Amino acid sequence: MVVSSNLRRCIETAIIALWGRFGRPTSTQQQQQQQQQQQLLILSDLQEASRNVDTFSLSKPMGAPPLTQLAELMDVPADRVTQMLEVTGNGGQKKIFESGLVRLQRFAAWCFDSPLTKGGDVTVIVSGHSLFFRTLFQAFLPHAEEHLAKTHKIANGGAVAITLQRGSVDGMMLYRIPTASIQTIYGGWSK
Repeated sequence: MVVSSNLRRCIETAIIALWGRFGRPTSTQQQQQQQQQQQLLILSDLQEASRNVDTFSLSKPMGAPPLTQLAELMDVPADRVTQMLEVTGNGGQKKIFESGLVRLQRFAAWCFDSPLTKGGDVTVIVSGHSLFFRTLFQAFLPHAEEHLAKTHKIANGGAVAITLQRGSVDGMMLYRIPTASIQTIYGGWSK
């Protein structure tokens, strides 16, 4: 499944990069059912961890930001682009004073406990922000180990594969990324 931050630039990147998955015509009932399974899930917990003006969401809770430029670029009706999105996980603008760590932990819990992910190994493709991912690595990689992911950002347009694990310690759910699981798919790391 593919998930994205609720910011327009992440949604647009995911739709364009994975157009073959989202942009199929929906002329028959079977294709419509397949398309419904291939929607881009919008999760506000993936919103960029910054207070800069370009990190504020233009979407309302359970809504989508304006995507008219994407519709024009992909030469499809605007309502068709909206149909590619599943927005029930979009809570709208992040809370200004909420810790980014809280959102990281909620996303990690979603990866295991969502009705969409429960019941087995699921591959989740995330269209997100480099600062979000660096913070994720800082929080969930072993603290004693060094890795570029803790100090560098994923390059723009880059892709990295990881394994996310969880376990309970003294009744508290903890998450970790085994360092050996990190694989650079494309682009690598930048400062």
